[in-house]
Amino acid sequence: MKLIRDKIPMLMKQAGVKFEARVADNDEYKELLVKKMQEEVKELMEDQDIEEAADVYEVFLALIKLWGHDVHDVVAHAEAKQAERGGFSQRVVLLDSETYKTNTGVSKYTSQLFGTPGED
Repeated sequence: MKLIRDKIPMLMKQAGVKFEARVADNDEYKELLVKKMQEEVKELMEDQDIEEAADVYEVFLALIKLWGHDVHDVVAHAEAKQAERGGFSQRVVLLDSETYKTNTGVSKYTSQLFGTPGED
């Protein structure tokens, strides 16, 4: 069982493929979207293909809509964060600091300087 794109059942029917499908309830939809994102990101990391990037983007759009966000708001927040903190294009790697421990894998920046602990 997996979440598929909305038009896949119609395409399968047109192709004469026998299948069984149903509509997920809200809780199941949330779970399946998270699994789909994990699947699509894994595929993108393996292939670095534009098709895989488009799949990740499509699932991302569905997730933010589900969470009650609008893509324009997400873009505005991303742009504000980039203006304030920069992006990732300069490839800066933090090796150590008083507020970050590399062995935990989690940022521990002080909230005074960098916002909520754990933010990227």
